[in-house]
Amino acid sequence: MQRKYGAIKAMGWEEKILSWFQKDESAFSNLEIQPLSLGDHPENIVVFEAVSLYEACLKADRALRQEGIQGAVWARNEQAPFLEDPLAALKATREKSGSYAFDSSSMRSAMGLSLQTDMIRNPDGTYTPRFDSFRNVNAEDVIEPQRLADLHQLTKIFGVNTLNVRYQMAEKIDPHYDYFTDSAPMGGEEDKFFMGRPMRILVSRNQPSVILYNTQGETAEPNRSGNIRGAERNALKEAWQPAVGDCVFLCNYTWGMDKVLPHSPPHFSCEREEDARVIDVYDSKDGLELPEFAKLGTPETEPG
Repeated sequence: MQRKYGAIKAMGWEEKILSWFQKDESAFSNLEIQPLSLGDHPENIVVFEAVSLYEACLKADRALRQEGIQGAVWARNEQAPFLEDPLAALKATREKSGSYAFDSSSMRSAMGLSLQTDMIRNPDGTYTPRFDSFRNVNAEDVIEPQRLADLHQLTKIFGVNTLNVRYQMAEKIDPHYDYFTDSAPMGGEEDKFFMGRPMRILVSRNQPSVILYNTQGETAEPNRSGNIRGAERNALKEAWQPAVGDCVFLCNYTWGMDKVLPHSPPHFSCEREEDARVIDVYDSKDGLELPEFAKLGTPETEPG
């Protein structure tokens, strides 16, 4: 202890002040974010092509059953944007509702502004989209046909489906796990889509995509909120970022610690709301029975 004190005493006053604030750089702070693609991706994530969201779900289901696989990405390679106007749904909501609740100040908040649509099962087994962000506004009047079509495809796979379209003007890197819980992981049901477990699907529609991490077999322990902080971030060995428009299937905490995929928003900020980051978050659960051809691993067919 005396030797350490003597070393500090020998320093100049400015050097001593600086030494109090100096910290060793963590491995995480120097982590390079690599572009994820069909030909270049980590071993814990499967990347594939598909012709529809239904086929993508079949392939993701097959991939996530494999040991060591924590996520799956449908590489869409879109040549044209999903939407000509990324803010179209938000503008329609403002017009239909006449509410100030959907202004840009909400988009600058930590969680951003979110428009939610739930798929409601009818007595005859069909589904109707219900816009839950404002009463007396029909989903079909504000949510684009492309998004509604994806929701309808998900009803062929899951019993419960919700879409949150998020608009964000400021984000920071914050590695975490979804659905963090202290309870035991859910048991799997082999004959159901995604073994009956919840699935979160992320699609960045405008601005940078989500960051996905590979721990290379190490465990990054979260805090009680599911966030990965401090020295635990050093277990995140690789950072990968899918392209805008790619569809990301995440194993969450209900799948167990060996399957959950750590991920993070990108560092992002903008001044104009038209430059906002727009991300579709599909939360689906209660996987339906797998069709026989899927159980056998034969070529996929879009259901009628």
